[in-house]
Amino acid sequence: MDTGKMSVRDLVISIGGDLAPDENRTSWLHRVAATADLHPRLVRAAWHREEVSRETERKLRQAAETTENASRNTAARLESIAARLETLDPDFHRHDIDALRALAGRRIALDRRAK
Repeated sequence: MDTGKMSVRDLVISIGGDLAPDENRTSWLHRVAATADLHPRLVRAAWHREEVSRETERKLRQAAETTENASRNTAARLESIAARLETLDPDFHRHDIDALRALAGRRIALDRRAK
């Protein structure tokens, strides 16, 4: 993901991801604010496409990149675990291997859609 071309609203969406079943938009924006180390009002301003400072934009970009990198690293770890299980006993661990590779595949599919 190239955060340099994203609007600040898109950065907020990238950081926040999907709403959890037990949260509303306000709590979601507060979660984004905590992740980006910003005041919730600044994140709400970005969400509503209001003017934000360069510092706010920088922090949102940094948080989006950090979130993206963590997601990629998780996918790589899942694939690595699946490969290790396959070398140990592929028949015994087949269900787990398939599940791990499916999860890692979702991440890869998201990367392809983003490009």
